[in-house]
Amino acid sequence: MIAGKLSSGNESIEAYKLGNRPDLVAVEEAELAVLLTYMPKQVSHEEVVAIAQRIITEVGARGPGDKGKVMPKIIGELKGKADGKEINAVVTELLSAIH
Repeated sequence: MIAGKLSSGNESIEAYKLGNRPDLVAVEEAELAVLLTYMPKQVSHEEVVAIAQRIITEVGARGPGDKGKVMPKIIGELKGKADGKEINAVVTELLSAIH
């Protein structure tokens, strides 16, 4: 729920910037700062890659067809700590590189 609000808040900030509304940008940024205090620490892209590689090895994934084995485990481990789109992109890239 908080992650969704953060995402929509970031979209609002971009729209307000395009609309030249610095007053509304400031309000949204203040709200997001408060919400961020309730979120778990986010992991870096490098950490997502490392965790994905570990899980791919653990489940014995051999290519993109094994994405269904990898995703539930990595989502369970990174829930609330990384963006789902980023996780998906990393897993897809790593599985595609396996020959």
